[in-house]
Amino acid sequence: MKELCRICIRLYIRGKHEYPFIVQYDGTRYEGWQRQVRTKETIQGKLEQAIAQVTGETVQIQGAGRTDAGVHSRGQTANVRLKKNVDILQFEDRVNRALPSDI
Repeated sequence: MKELCRICIRLYIRGKHEYPFIVQYDGTRYEGWQRQVRTKETIQGKLEQAIAQVTGETVQIQGAGRTDAGVHSRGQTANVRLKKNVDILQFEDRVNRALPSDI
């Protein structure tokens, strides 16, 4: 399941670099897509953690939709804005390695 956090393109918006991507995941052990206060076991939360670990930035991911607890996805789209430009292939590789194997 690791062809997952595929970076599509890079856009430059108002001084920030926006990186849209497609993510695939097995949602069995997650409480859905959206970050929640009561649990850290969400797809959005895990992605934000991995990207923060790679970039050193606190980030917020914008998803193009949501899934409920236990639901899987083969092509959910989302994006993240970063303060600096990153090498897309290196970024993708490092984020994938920082993610759990089911994302």
